[in-house]
Amino acid sequence: CPKGAICPDDGMEAPQDCTPGSYMNFNSSSAPTCLNVTAGQYQDDYRGHTYKVCVAGRFSTGFGSTACELCGQGGYCDEPGASSASVFQQCAPGTWSDVVGLNASAGCHSCSDGKYQPSSGANSSEACKECRRGTAGEVPGVAICPDCAPGTFQNETGHTACRGCPAGSYCEEGAALPMPCPGGSWSNRTR
Repeated sequence: CPKGAICPDDGMEAPQDCTPGSYMNFNSSSAPTCLNVTAGQYQDDYRGHTYKVCVAGRFSTGFGSTACELCGQGGYCDEPGASSASVFQQCAPGTWSDVVGLNASAGCHSCSDGKYQPSSGANSSEACKECRRGTAGEVPGVAICPDCAPGTFQNETGHTACRGCPAGSYCEEGAALPMPCPGGSWSNRTR
């Protein structure tokens, strides 16, 4: 009996082909059934003589699988031969992915400068929010926009830099607007 088939009865005219989801990896004259693929594997051909391993980005959970399922949006599955969706890794805060079947963290996109995204597993660029007033996002892929340093402010959302506090005013950390110096004091510094 050839590989990929079984011959459970001695008087058979032709071998019985293994169906998708199963295989026979050796010549057998007496095997009663084909072997089922196990979790993390699949076989999509008739007369399969070996199993196939799910590639990274996919998984199969049961016996006799004919295909592997794609890992969901918002993350990736980097292990080949995965037997469950539990290998799913969420994209880190500051990043997102709308791709199904992603196989590496490099496929998670960073939010652009001036935006932030505080949660793991975001599946859309819409999860990236503009930095609020009093903050600035100078680099892409941040979970939170840092506050403007003392002596600086930012009165608009979505900016990448804070502005120097003008003379005659002061700016505390995270300032959205400069504050005038109190009566009887002055400042000629811009920071």
